[in-house]
Amino acid sequence: NNIKIKKYLDSKSLPCVYGKFKALFYVMRCKIIITSGTKISYLGVSKNTIKYTLWHGAGVKTTEYSNNFINTVKILADINYFDYINFTSKFTSNLVAKAVMKIPINKIVINGYPRYDQLIDKKNDKEIRNLKLYYISNLKLPEKININTKFIIYTPTWRVNDRKNFFPLLNMKGFEIEKFNKFLKDNNFFLLYTTHPNSIGRNINQSNIFYLNYDKLPLFDLTNFMLVCDILINDYATTSLDFTLLNKKQITVAFDFDNYLTHDGILEDDARNLPGSIINNYDELIKELINEFDIKSNNNLISKYYDMSINNSCHKNYEFIKKILNS
Repeated sequence: NNIKIKKYLDSKSLPCVYGKFKALFYVMRCKIIITSGTKISYLGVSKNTIKYTLWHGAGVKTTEYSNNFINTVKILADINYFDYINFTSKFTSNLVAKAVMKIPINKIVINGYPRYDQLIDKKNDKEIRNLKLYYISNLKLPEKININTKFIIYTPTWRVNDRKNFFPLLNMKGFEIEKFNKFLKDNNFFLLYTTHPNSIGRNINQSNIFYLNYDKLPLFDLTNFMLVCDILINDYATTSLDFTLLNKKQITVAFDFDNYLTHDGILEDDARNLPGSIINNYDELIKELINEFDIKSNNNLISKYYDMSINNSCHKNYEFIKKILNS
C-alpha cells in the first residue's frame, strides 16, 4: 500500500492492486501467490491457491532458530504451508530444506533468485559508473561524494537477545564512531548501512556514514546498489552471498561469533569458514579496509550456497510458474 510503488508501477504500465480491500478481493480469487517471505500474511487465501515462496536469502544464518520450541514449530508450520519453497543449491536444499525446515521433497525446488541475475550478468565499467552517479544523485548524498569515493556497504543482521544492537560495530573492541568516521573521510570512503527489520534503532549521525532507510526509499534495490559498492562489511547476514557473486571484497565482523552461535544459531561452527576476511577488533577492520582483496576468501561460500549453473533465474522461475499453473 505504498503510493510511491504504485506510481512507479503505473509509469511502467505494470498493473497493480492498490488498497487493502481491492487486495483482499483479488487474493480470495487468485490462482497463485508468489512471495519472498517465510509465511503467507494475506487474509482470505483459498486452500486451492498455489503458494510459492522464492525465499529471500541463502547463507550461514538460515537456521530458523528461535530459542523457543513452540515458536519454532510455528515458524516451520508457516514455511511448510507453502506448496513450493525455492532454494539455491543442492547444499541448501538438503541441509536447510530437509534437515532444518523439514520440508517434503515434493515441495522443494532449486530455481535460484531472480534478483541475482543482475549480479551474474556483469556490467561494463561505463554502466557501473553511470549507475553510481545515479545513486549519488538519487540518494542525495553529500556534495563531496563523487565517482572516486569508495562505497562501503554495511548490512548487519539482528540478534535475538539484543534487538537494539542495530549497528553491532559499536560494540567491537577499539571502535569509536567519531574516529571511524574520520578514517572514512580521510581516505575518501563513504559507508552506507542497512538495518534488519527486527532490529530496533536506526540513525548514526556522522558525515561519512549514511543510513539507507527503506521506509523513505521504498523503491531502493539493495542488490542493484551492490553493483556500485566496493566493499561489504557484514557479520552473519545472507547478503554475503550477494557480494560473493560479484567477486568483490568483503569483511566479516566476527567478534561476537561464539555468542551468536549460542543464542541465534548458525550453519557454520567455525568462524574461519565465514566468507571474506575475518576481523575481531577495530585495528583489524582498518587494516582490512586498506588491504588488497583476495578473491579466494569467497570461494567456499559460493560452492555451497549457490548453483552457478543457474544464470537466468528469472526465466527458470517463469517456466516453473507456467508449468504449475498449467498442471
